[in-house]
Amino acid sequence: MRKSDPVCSPGYLAANGPISAPEHLPGKTLLHFEERHRLRIGWREWLAKHSIAVARLSQDIIFTDAMSSIQAAVDGQGIALGWSHLVYDLLAAGLLVRPTDAAYRSGDAVYIVMPSNAAPSLEPSYFGVSCSSRPVP
Repeated sequence: MRKSDPVCSPGYLAANGPISAPEHLPGKTLLHFEERHRLRIGWREWLAKHSIAVARLSQDIIFTDAMSSIQAAVDGQGIALGWSHLVYDLLAAGLLVRPTDAAYRSGDAVYIVMPSNAAPSLEPSYFGVSCSSRPVP
């Protein structure tokens, strides 16, 4: 399962809050990203999953990768969509907060595939243990 939450800096939330429900998001500065070779859910889709129809969504700030939009959120420029595996450490460090408990769970999974006739090397086994033992924030 992949989880995506709105995330922003504590300072942005203090200056622009309260943002306690998805309905409060369309009027805020939403940081968009569009990756050319990978499809990820964007703000319009995220809001639609929470039954919020927006005829027109301002796209003033658009990044070409997710990490740039997340860094902009850390810098207090707005609210980004943060996939849990990308924002886990930033949330734990207090550099980002979730302004609302609403999240999107994609149902997609991540798999590790290795040849059945070979012993796993240290890197894939460490990666598998690291991912399976790390709680989803």
